Amino acid sequence: MNLVRVAVETATSAKIAVLMLPGIGVKDDLRRAAGMGAQLARIATHCTEADIAEQHIALGEGTGHGGGGVPDDVPHDRAGGAA
Repeated sequence: MNLVRVAVETATSAKIAVLMLPGIGVKDDLRRAAGMGAQLARIATHCTEADIAEQHIALGEGTGHGGGGVPDDVPHDRAGGAA
């Protein structure tokens, strides 16, 4: 988390983002990153684990992190059905 803090203190025009891998990172990590000034959270998950990632995405939105994204390995028109 020190890297997030230093990046927020140093950045003059960039938004600082964090990448969350559910199961490796926990919801408290997202809360800490938001508290340090991170402005965007990306939740990395496979479409078959969308039910688990949903709680992390909701927390990211609730802490002011932007959300969203479409899986790279699923065509955009099928992304919703894949989960």
